[in-house]
Amino acid sequence: FIGYSSNLVIGVYVGFDNPKTLGKYETGSKAALPIFKDFVKNLAMDHSNLDCLICNAGIWIPMEKGLKTANGYEIHFGVNHLGHYLLVNLLSNVLHSSNINRIVVVSSSLMSSGVVDLDTIDVFNGREHDPDDVKRPSYAPRGYCDSKLMNALFVKELIIRYNKTTAVGVCPGWCKTDLSRHVDIPLYKKLLFLPFMFMFMRSCTQGSNNIIYCAIQDIDKVHNGGFYRDGTLQIKENEKLDSLTHKGVSRKLWELSEKICSTRIY
Repeated sequence: FIGYSSNLVIGVYVGFDNPKTLGKYETGSKAALPIFKDFVKNLAMDHSNLDCLICNAGIWIPMEKGLKTANGYEIHFGVNHLGHYLLVNLLSNVLHSSNINRIVVVSSSLMSSGVVDLDTIDVFNGREHDPDDVKRPSYAPRGYCDSKLMNALFVKELIIRYNKTTAVGVCPGWCKTDLSRHVDIPLYKKLLFLPFMFMFMRSCTQGSNNIIYCAIQDIDKVHNGGFYRDGTLQIKENEKLDSLTHKGVSRKLWELSEKICSTRIY
């Protein structure tokens, strides 16, 4: 988790200087959460303004590994979605008191392969099957795609509940990071994949430029609640999100998250 204002940057990292496991079923985000919650509470007490908050907690883990958070939730739902919801929740007083603030939620174009059905959602195990009308790349975990759609729906509901806040979702693109470190890919497949990586994969700097654009662009030039990629509002993705929001999906997702976190933000 990372948040900053003009005077302060906050974040929590838990791990080892040299690559080393934290332990079976342990994740850095899970270990960092209690530390981060305490720090944010102190931040809210000492600072009355937050200019920009970037929500970029994200993991990508094969569904067959069945990983869960400390509270038993499916790992993508817990980290990629609930982590962002909780962070904004903890900073709600600061956000309400700030005259101008902005929230950037890092999502992904894979949200188009996501499904959020609040009537059948399984927050503990995730989806087992894809609907007939959903085309999901075989390499992308269902939980990841669903959580990225939740990120974008979270933005849509956020601007409804916070009328002083500008919030946008953004896809940084396919970047050279350690996001897929939990995926076991045979060496021969990595070699076959190299040409595609050279042609289409972005550097971390190139990916972060998309996030920075949404964070610093003039507010009057940003579509509030929009989904961006490469500094451009994505029409197709936004139409899908607006349709789901109109059907009440973003509201129901917020209410479910609120119930799980046992807090209210208004």
